[in-house]
Amino acid sequence: MKRFRKILVWVSDSTEGQVALDEAAALARESGAALSLAHAIEPPQRLFRLLYPQADELSSLLKGEWERRLQALAEPLRSEGLEVDALVLEGSPFLAFTREVLRGGHDLLVKPVELSSDGRYYGSTDMHLLRKCPAAVWITNRETPSSARILALVDPDPEQDALHEQILQMATSLGELRGAEVHVLHVWEASGERLLANRVSPDELKAYVEEARSRSEKDLGRILDVAGVEIPRDRVHLIKGDVRFLVPEFVRRRDVRMLVMGTLGRTGIQGALIGNTAETILSRVHCPVLTAKPAGFVSPVRA
Repeated sequence: MKRFRKILVWVSDSTEGQVALDEAAALARESGAALSLAHAIEPPQRLFRLLYPQADELSSLLKGEWERRLQALAEPLRSEGLEVDALVLEGSPFLAFTREVLRGGHDLLVKPVELSSDGRYYGSTDMHLLRKCPAAVWITNRETPSSARILALVDPDPEQDALHEQILQMATSLGELRGAEVHVLHVWEASGERLLANRVSPDELKAYVEEARSRSEKDLGRILDVAGVEIPRDRVHLIKGDVRFLVPEFVRRRDVRMLVMGTLGRTGIQGALIGNTAETILSRVHCPVLTAKPAGFVSPVRA
């Protein structure tokens, strides 16, 4: 079971914000994690301060109001025995939260979804965090039933065993917490199949594709063993095709209400970005997502 130690939750005054807080609190109860409630306030710009001399005073009043609101939200949780603190952060929200993750050693950030103005589900701040926040990031919404189906997306690779172990353990832990079905999906392809179609016999091509399928099946079984999770066979899915299109289709067809996946960008490099495949998938799904970073990921943001 994946247990988080320090959870940072993005608190807002929206319905989605309350859902994020409820989800984070439930996970803290189950895992014994410390919980930090936070809200970010952007300081007034220089021009605004010049035009409105009271800008700094208004900003101070706003900060004080949020400090009171966060403490009011924290008190009932503390009365349950949870370890909870309240933080008012300053600066661009994406940067403020990423820096707090770095400073505070948080291993999970829970944030309400920011619906994009261009029709995509996740807004620009969500995508910035998914790309650059070093912790696991859980983007929530208000439409997730407690027993909703959870999908863990994996792409077995011996060099990424730790990442996929994390994905599977997060998915199964949430499944236990919610009493939800957990499904595992691996989308595979036979590399160069189209190119080989005109160069080898049909039997040779069939054998090549079957060998690729068999290898993918073995790799998927291996990563399930490595993670130490037990998933019923009818909930482990091996599908041939383009992962960018098949995952969104699977999510819709199977009524998946939560996707757990990795951000498979380059690892160990300052400024590493979310992988193109992961970003394409996220542009096409409309459900909460919990993402894990690969080992060695280095955020371009500094604390």
